[in-house]
Amino acid sequence: MEYMTRKDMLLYLEELNSRLTNINRSCDIILFGGAAMALIYEARDATRDIDAKYRSSVELRKLIKDIADDFGIDGAWLNNDGEHYVTDKMPVSLYLELTNLNIYTVTADCLLAMKLTSARMDSNDMDDSMFLMDLLDIQFEEQLFDLIEKYIDDDNRATSTKFFTSEAFLQYQVWKTKNSE
Repeated sequence: MEYMTRKDMLLYLEELNSRLTNINRSCDIILFGGAAMALIYEARDATRDIDAKYRSSVELRKLIKDIADDFGIDGAWLNNDGEHYVTDKMPVSLYLELTNLNIYTVTADCLLAMKLTSARMDSNDMDDSMFLMDLLDIQFEEQLFDLIEKYIDDDNRATSTKFFTSEAFLQYQVWKTKNSE
């Protein structure tokens, strides 16, 4: 799967809006993951896919697939595979309002809790977590566990969450010390 830049993501989302308009449908999506890191927080230039929570339907899946085919991109460019991580406890804010597509995002503290909980060492989760810790001015490791407790359901917490969170905080402290010298 190739990377999508912020410009690419906006192009595909605007195309989705256009196609929703053509069939007189509307959709709300909540961005999280790498798409939120790139689009909302500008923490990185690109991501592999757009992780989002949305009400799936046959029509919407067809529009997503048609856009993928028309632009020559992966069929999972917009997916809801990780939507179970987005809980009703998480506040969202409107990022972009188009005619037939409203794009929301979770807040930075929710996104940090999600990144720490997914605990994937083979991804951008560590760098993203450190970026969000800096953005939120995290001072103590306990603050991270408090965020996880506040936003993430017990059944969505990976067994490696505690280790990953402690390691992320340690790396953040090292990074913060180096950058303050």
